[in-house]
Amino acid sequence: MPYIRKAHDRVIGGRVVRVKAAKGKGPYKGPKIGPLAKGTLSKFGYKASASDRVRRAALVKAIAAYGPLVVFRKLGAIMVLQKRRNPTLSNIYRANRDFVGRKAGYGRK
Repeated sequence: MPYIRKAHDRVIGGRVVRVKAAKGKGPYKGPKIGPLAKGTLSKFGYKASASDRVRRAALVKAIAAYGPLVVFRKLGAIMVLQKRRNPTLSNIYRANRDFVGRKAGYGRK
């Protein structure tokens, strides 16, 4: 939890003025990544622990079934969700997302 400044006294122009405590921002209220359907990529043989060749072959099959944009966005969502918990795994998902983007002609070149 971040530090929130407490109430205190402050001297302004020779007078003592009471300064109120800062208000906390609270939890994030913006748009969120919804629940992801499990097993949509693994049914094509995709595993993050597999070799590059196996992962890319599975991604090509997934692109043929779902279309490149669905696979691109799914990998991007998994990448963001793993960013703080497991940065190494997040980098694997990023590389795979970029592969899908190059294959489809969009995303990171």
